[in-house]
Amino acid sequence: MEISLPSSGENKAHRVGQIVKIRPNWKDPRLGIGIILLALAVAMGSWLVSFLDARTTVWAARGTLTPGTALAGHVREVRVHPDVARYYLPATRKPQGVVTRTVGDGELIATSAIGQGVDVQRRSVVIPLGAQLPEHATRGTLVDIWLVPTVSGSESTTARILAEGAIIEQVHQASAVMTRQFGTVEVGVSPEDVAALLAGMGSQGFLAVIPQADQ
Repeated sequence: MEISLPSSGENKAHRVGQIVKIRPNWKDPRLGIGIILLALAVAMGSWLVSFLDARTTVWAARGTLTPGTALAGHVREVRVHPDVARYYLPATRKPQGVVTRTVGDGELIATSAIGQGVDVQRRSVVIPLGAQLPEHATRGTLVDIWLVPTVSGSESTTARILAEGAIIEQVHQASAVMTRQFGTVEVGVSPEDVAALLAGMGSQGFLAVIPQADQ
């Protein structure tokens, strides 16, 4: 009896036919996991778009603002999430009022830091510097102003504070036309310290501005 064996070409055609006949197995757990991952990716993308669209704008300081500085012209808009925005001044209306405390450059302006001019009990005084101002003492820095008397007979040479917790508003460096070697500085002080500062500038001694240690 002769047995006819299929040729190699027939075997290949048979295998190809078997491959073509394969159908997806809907019970395969990998397919379900893939669908779940795809759904999660779509949901995450939708949440991210909604999160970004939900942001609102508030005012932030454009440069360091010292107490008494008007907001108008010194702020810029920053976009934040509504949960954060509720604590700060919204940019939906024009900035009004003045800051009642120092606000750093780029810092979001809290509603609690805003008041009217009458709320800021400070006076601006320009004083000559008799000693070098530290480099980190810039606008907004809290400082103590000391009077260092010169030796003159029985006059006391003990240095004393004339104004504590003053705020630097402007620093004017010395120039060729200035008679003072270290320049001048404009500071905001409480009204009760003004008289002591004026008396100190008229006394035999020099003024030194020292940043407070907690800075």
